[in-house]
Amino acid sequence: MTRSASEIIPCPTDLRTKVRPPRPLDPTIFERADAEAATLTPDYLSSVSNSLEGMGRNLARLRSGGGGDPDTLKALFRGAHDIKGHAGSFNYPLLGEVMGSLCHYLRDRPAIDARGVKIVETHMRAAHLVVSRDIKGMGGAKGPELLAELAQLLGADAQHT
Repeated sequence: MTRSASEIIPCPTDLRTKVRPPRPLDPTIFERADAEAATLTPDYLSSVSNSLEGMGRNLARLRSGGGGDPDTLKALFRGAHDIKGHAGSFNYPLLGEVMGSLCHYLRDRPAIDARGVKIVETHMRAAHLVVSRDIKGMGGAKGPELLAELAQLLGADAQHT
């Protein structure tokens, strides 16, 4: 078939008859979602506390083993990553940022030295502080200060290694 002899084949079905127009968004949907999340917040905080306890046990293993166990570091990373992943949904973005910083530090790290153990401890203390004081949002003026201190700690470690 040549270009000039193109054939137009009509579509046997008009798809516009098959597709419904979008429904208007219910303006209360976000309020209802926030209310539902609020009912789940105690369960989330309990889950975070349990995760932090498990991470604390892994941290104790690192202290006693010199920081050289890659499986323990991976377990710490997973715990921090899980907490980080859900924190924003429950209005704990500061907690998410703290755990995100720890994830950044631990990612693909096969071992850490004593300075690294202190970095993990500092992040864990910060996470415990956010949870125990129920600090929602970004923690007012103190939240960014805390994050800046963690970033400075990580920067100092990067210069050290």
